[in-house]
Amino acid sequence: MALSMAKSTSLPGLWKIGLEKPRGSTGNLKKATLAFSVGGNLDSAVDRKQGPAPTKQTRELAGLLQTAGWRMVHTEQPSGPPPDEDTVPSNMRQPRDAPAWLKHDKQVLRFYGFFQETVTERPDENARYRHVSIMFHMEDGTMSMNEPKVENSGIAQGSFLKRQKVWR
Repeated sequence: MALSMAKSTSLPGLWKIGLEKPRGSTGNLKKATLAFSVGGNLDSAVDRKQGPAPTKQTRELAGLLQTAGWRMVHTEQPSGPPPDEDTVPSNMRQPRDAPAWLKHDKQVLRFYGFFQETVTERPDENARYRHVSIMFHMEDGTMSMNEPKVENSGIAQGSFLKRQKVWR
């Protein structure tokens, strides 16, 4: 069973292009408000849309902006005595110097070193040099010592000294 497909009999409105508004157009065009006035010696652009009249406050601000030091008028420090220490609660006061745990937060001094280990198990080797990294954490004065792991070396490696305070 063959279906017959009929051609469309309606033609597109190509002859109307540019002559009428598109369907659904609301006509929200931006109106031009500037005009060019020619008169006398002054040829200039003029705003055709009249805005609201300037208020007294607007005129005062415009006059203030014409003075040289207009930025400094409202930045003057109060002339009264400084606030008393007793007015600020003790838990809201800022210390003069930051405490060490806050000042040196996440700051670490890292040193590289090595030590020589004697080997008695192997006749072909007398000593072995082992590399370590020593880290001093400045926030609380703790130290840690690690040896970088070498894969398949047969030696126990890793952390020699976990992070703790070390006394002399």
